[in-house]
Amino acid sequence: MGAYSGLITFAVAFWYLQTVSNLNETAADENKKNGWKWFWIGGGIYFGGFILGMFVNRLFVSAIGGIDVGIGTEFGEATGGDTGALGITLELIPIIVGVAAAYVVRRVWLLNQKFDFSALMSRFSAKR
Repeated sequence: MGAYSGLITFAVAFWYLQTVSNLNETAADENKKNGWKWFWIGGGIYFGGFILGMFVNRLFVSAIGGIDVGIGTEFGEATGGDTGALGITLELIPIIVGVAAAYVVRRVWLLNQKFDFSALMSRFSAKR
């Protein structure tokens, strides 16, 4: 999962760079933002959110009493632990937290828009 997370880090960083480039097209010279600064901020925000997601995973695994990691003959084969829905969820939580953190920072500080959680939830509600 580490290679995918690295690719997502660069994708988020380029997302920030593209946003700044679009904002700078219509901005006056004195209001233009440094795109490369925001490139690194975007990558850092995603990475920080990813680390926060790993911490959330650690708390979750500690709360449920741990996960058996099967290594050796007692499990029949060498395995990395739970490979079912729980394992997939634990792999995806850091990525989701990292992208969510990057989205919120981009919206609030880069685009200078208010973050309205209720509007976001209405997008995903079943009422259509």
